[in-house]
Amino acid sequence: MLTIAGIWDLIKKEIPILLLTGLSVAACYIWWEASVWQQVWKAGIAVLLGLSGIWLVYGKRIGIGDVWMLICLAIIWPQEVFLQSLCHAAMLLCTIATVIWIMTGNEQIQIPMVPFLVLGYWL
Repeated sequence: MLTIAGIWDLIKKEIPILLLTGLSVAACYIWWEASVWQQVWKAGIAVLLGLSGIWLVYGKRIGIGDVWMLICLAIIWPQEVFLQSLCHAAMLLCTIATVIWIMTGNEQIQIPMVPFLVLGYWL
């Protein structure tokens, strides 16, 4: 589902609600089946991502679909996988954004985030 969402986001700059719904259902199931400590940890990460995501959405830095996708992935993936994928995605995204900014001089170009989450996961 992540790969499909990444391709869709790259082409249309939106994340299909059906895929977000599927990820949300999977995240709820995985959270419910986790131990109490994992539930507390994942809920804390979800709240942290949600609060910081709201700030970024209102600042028009990222879209709400990206925030929702990050929250779902934080719940679905094991902690190590999520953190490594997020770090790889951030490094790739920052590198590409810098190259685009240097080449165009335009800071307002919108770059889809989900394809970089896919690449970060694959790395």
